[in-house]
Amino acid sequence: RVAFTLPEALGFDSLPVGLRAVAAREHERRVVLASSALVDDHALLTGWAHAHGAELPDLSVSRPTLEDVYLALVADATVPATPTGGTR
Repeated sequence: RVAFTLPEALGFDSLPVGLRAVAAREHERRVVLASSALVDDHALLTGWAHAHGAELPDLSVSRPTLEDVYLALVADATVPATPTGGTR
């Protein structure tokens, strides 16, 4: 998980396409990247900021919590489990 606040001069649509694909707005200007390629996405983000002369003072990088993983798994479980085997 990569989180940061968009600089005032830059909007969400100015992010590179590769980042927008994994980005979600947490608050008005706060963005979270649900990244599966953490190093690559972090490099893309900092390169974008550098190219625009922007600072990301509250940039944070963290691993997902156990709760985050659980919620993602539960959200993916769209088909209820059914018993297999014998009849009643």
